[in-house]
Amino acid sequence: MKEKMKSDLLMDFNIDKANNKVLVKKEFAASPAFLWAAWTESRLLDQWWAPKPWKAGTKTMDFSEGGSWIYAMTSPEGEEHWSRNDYLKIGFAEKVSKPVYEIYFTFRMVIVPLTQF
Repeated sequence: MKEKMKSDLLMDFNIDKANNKVLVKKEFAASPAFLWAAWTESRLLDQWWAPKPWKAGTKTMDFSEGGSWIYAMTSPEGEEHWSRNDYLKIGFAEKVSKPVYEIYFTFRMVIVPLTQF
């Protein structure tokens, strides 16, 4: 896909510590196919996942139920924070309200020793 990410669109992380949930909302000026790609292709996900001025970098990604995504968020000073998310459920609901599309993932973040990376 040749579409390019715009960096000035809405990005919102809401953390619900009591229920161990994180809701990520990201606005894209793009087609549904690109929206899906932005969540499922690491080269695109790395462009927007980390809050600025941090950067995200994928080590491995198996985007399938039961698969996982291993990535680092890197600070402007170069400090890396590694995470692994395990995909438990994946879905795409077309046209929630025109022109809004919704992609949902149920995943768990796994804390692993840095020696694994």
